[in-house]
Amino acid sequence: MIRRVLSIWIYTSSIFFSQGLEKTLYNLAGDAAYSYVSPVANAFGSNLNSGWITKIPRAGQNKFTISISLNANASFFKNENSQFALYGNYRLSVESIDKILANSGIEVTNPEYYKYKALLTSVPQKVFLTGPTIIGSKNEELEVHYPGSEIEGVQLKEYKYYVKQVTGYLDELEFLPLASIQFNIGTYCGSVLSIRYLPPVEIQSLGQFTYWGLGFLHNPTGWFNLQDKIDAGVGFYHQKMVVGDLFSSSATQFLVSVGKSFNCFIRITPAVTISYELSKTIISYSYEYRDFVYGVPISVTRPIDVEFSGRNKFSFSTGVMFGFGIFDLRSDYKFAATPTFSTSLIFNVL
Repeated sequence: MIRRVLSIWIYTSSIFFSQGLEKTLYNLAGDAAYSYVSPVANAFGSNLNSGWITKIPRAGQNKFTISISLNANASFFKNENSQFALYGNYRLSVESIDKILANSGIEVTNPEYYKYKALLTSVPQKVFLTGPTIIGSKNEELEVHYPGSEIEGVQLKEYKYYVKQVTGYLDELEFLPLASIQFNIGTYCGSVLSIRYLPPVEIQSLGQFTYWGLGFLHNPTGWFNLQDKIDAGVGFYHQKMVVGDLFSSSATQFLVSVGKSFNCFIRITPAVTISYELSKTIISYSYEYRDFVYGVPISVTRPIDVEFSGRNKFSFSTGVMFGFGIFDLRSDYKFAATPTFSTSLIFNVL
């Protein structure tokens, strides 16, 4: 079972953090890299903050229980997530600078040619960028619109070009999947401790993969003599995932869940959950560009760390659990900036 979940993680990691993606990011930095990758970073955060609740413990119950749940999540992308547009700093390619100068009537024979070229190459230029995000179409390319500027008293004309290396890497992916194994240990005074863990594993060319999570859920209805009317839980959860030196994602969630069980051949428990969640994702890679030193072109590689804060803050979830005795089945749908569907198969060991 653990091996199957690990294989899903390894497969997902290999897709998202392969050398192909890193080659795409070679051409991006700063705001452009943030806009390009942000849909997946938001989806990772939403996935990590989903599917934690398997069942709400009985209020005041002091009975040792163990359950193991197999969780599957899917965070969905919206249509607007497939494109981005921004005005910001961007390093123009050497080839585009040659064409910008030629378009402005400055030929190689001009004695100031290499001076102008060095000035344009040495610092990022203000440009308009439009194109696909990581989940956009592979048939679309990043468009760079240089609006023109003045250097050394010379007015340069506007120029547009496409960066063929930056396309929709995941080619119109509709949702981001995630799987986990969760161990639930209870109950003391209506409380449950939940643990998510996968053993460290080496992923070829990516480094070591590690994943863990810890959470706590308590039923306070006994404090107010409401335990016979509803089940309610107040919880806190935190987890972290790391893929080598390329990627790390952490998530924290505070939630309140309310449900009511009905017995009709099987136990049916509809529930609603309100949560406040935080997530942070960091992607690290190398950014390559051309520069000039004393008129000599050189290739420069610079490490880049792009940090993302998840869009989800407050969210509302509805769900239902079906109890069959030795196992339960629960599904939830979270309404949020990045919506997520979760389903869990829960084995009641004790």
